[in-house]
Amino acid sequence: MAETVPVKSDRFRHIVWPFAVGETIVWASFFYLFPALLPEWQRSLGWSVNELSAAFSGALVASALLAPSMGHLIDRGLSRLVFTGCAVLGAVMLLLLSQVTELWQFFAVWIGLGVAMSGALYEACFAIITRSMGDNAKRAITLITRSGSARS
Repeated sequence: MAETVPVKSDRFRHIVWPFAVGETIVWASFFYLFPALLPEWQRSLGWSVNELSAAFSGALVASALLAPSMGHLIDRGLSRLVFTGCAVLGAVMLLLLSQVTELWQFFAVWIGLGVAMSGALYEACFAIITRSMGDNAKRAITLITRSGSARS
């Protein structure tokens, strides 16, 4: 019996739209949270903008270093595990962020968020979409990036 291939609209409904929503939430939570809360952290925790920003830079470096490994896992068919795992890790890190009292803890949480970013931001999402959508990947990626255009 031949496998039925979902029509294009089904693939968009079941794959692309959830990613569009997920990416909007992930970007807002993992990336845009930092500049939004920076003044509050500076005021309430008493650390300098340089110290706080260094932690965010550490997250970006961790994300960049781990992105190729996440891509390799996605290519091996582990996209659900990568994206879901990194989204859950990011949520845990955000909960831990609310408990930070020491600068080293702030750094540790942001490094953890960098790990989450490596498997949940655009690079991983687009690798998953390209793998899942084939010839329709370009349209799907455009839709996902447009859904978050309010982020810009």
